[in-house]
Formats: sequence, structure tokens, C-alpha cells
Amino acid sequence: MGDTSSIGKRIHDRRIELGYSVESLAEKLGKNRATVYRYESDAIENFPVSVIAPLAEALKTTPAYLMGWDENDSPIESGGYAKAFRERLEEIIIGCDQADLDESGIDLHLIHDVIHGNVPLSFETACEIADQVGMSLDEIMGKKDPALMSENEVDSEIIQLLSELPPEKLRAAVTYIRFLTKSGDM
Repeated sequence: MGDTSSIGKRIHDRRIELGYSVESLAEKLGKNRATVYRYESDAIENFPVSVIAPLAEALKTTPAYLMGWDENDSPIESGGYAKAFRERLEEIIIGCDQADLDESGIDLHLIHDVIHGNVPLSFETACEIADQVGMSLDEIMGKKDPALMSENEVDSEIIQLLSELPPEKLRAAVTYIRFLTKSGDM
């Protein structure tokens, strides 16, 4: 299922997430500010591949994400999650014996690139790394197992997670929670 927001909105939102000004993105692309504004306002209807690939690279994401073809390719850079993931991953890797890492089959090049921000961190990439290191995403992030959390900790985490959702996903989450409470699956 693809993203329903426009390519211009995804470009704009991604630029803001990365803290780029219109000028800095234009410079990275070798374009002028007006061109970037046209991209973000959807004034260009058919983006040529020759524009999408460099744009995705400058925005540290994938062409599939920019085009709205694949939600799983969406970067998770906002909200500090990616920074925290990178920091925790680096702590984990530093704490490992190098010989064990070499023998484990872990893609150390990918991990190095993720830690140093050379590749966009998507949910799919985070899951792939978690599988490689034999941990869950929650374990990498240092989160507790919900079964071991007090009710107040669970409530706080739910509120935190809901507050980080964009409005369209918040509505879907609330609808699902209502479904769960009515269906007796709790």
C-alpha cells in the first residue's frame, strides 16, 4: 500500500525533517530555489528519473518513498528515533568482540553506514539490522518488554507513541484501539 500524500509534500516534509533550508537542498541538487519550490508545490507533474534519484539521495531516502510507492521505505529520521537507534547500535557493536562480529555474518558495512548516517534509516533497514544482531527493535532501543512494565509505564508509552503519530495515522490507531476494546481481544 503506497503513501497517499503528494510527492511535493513528501519532499517538503523530508527536507524539514533533515533540517535543510530550501537553499541548502537546491545547492545539493545543483538547482535554484525556485525549482525546489516547484517540486514542493507539485508544480511539476511528471518527475523524470534523472530528478528523482538525486533528490532521494539528497534527502537521504529512496525514490520509492518519494514517489509514494512503498511505505516501508519511508525514513524514520524524525522524532529522534533514528539518532537514538544509531547511538544504541553503535554502543552494541562497540561492545562486541571484533572476531565474533567477523564470524557472525552481520553486514558490518550496512551497520557502519547506518551508524554514520550514510544511508537513510527505514523501518525495513532497522528490522534487518535487528534480525542480524539477534535482538528486537525494542531491545536495541533499550525498551522494556511490555509484560514487565507497570500499568503507568505502559500508559506513558502509549501516550508517547500516539503523540508521535501524524494525524492521519493517529485516526487509524484510535480506530484500531476502539476495535480492540469492543471486540474483547484485550
